[in-house]
Amino acid sequence: MKTLKMDTIYMEKIKGNKKTTTIRKKTDLEVGDEIKILYVAGTVCCYDERDYIVTRITKTHFKYLTIDDAWSDGFDTVRELVMQLQKYYSDLDYETELYIIEFKEWEI
Repeated sequence: MKTLKMDTIYMEKIKGNKKTTTIRKKTDLEVGDEIKILYVAGTVCCYDERDYIVTRITKTHFKYLTIDDAWSDGFDTVRELVMQLQKYYSDLDYETELYIIEFKEWEI
């Protein structure tokens, strides 16, 4: 099972299904992959007790991010999403390729 790292600030949004995507510059995940989410805060880590499955991966460019992308990623506006992405990726520009990774809880 693969691991997807997330900042602990997203824990409640993921558990409440208010965040169902993550946006990354690169990924080794594929649709259908079973994943565990590892929440990270500095040197402290903990796994989500639930298992998840990757349901879709969409390749896009930074300049094409939409309000729907922001909402599914747990933000109220595209501006909030962009500001958060810039914290993780300081080298973003309009042409940067991104992967929108959709996931949901995997029920066995």
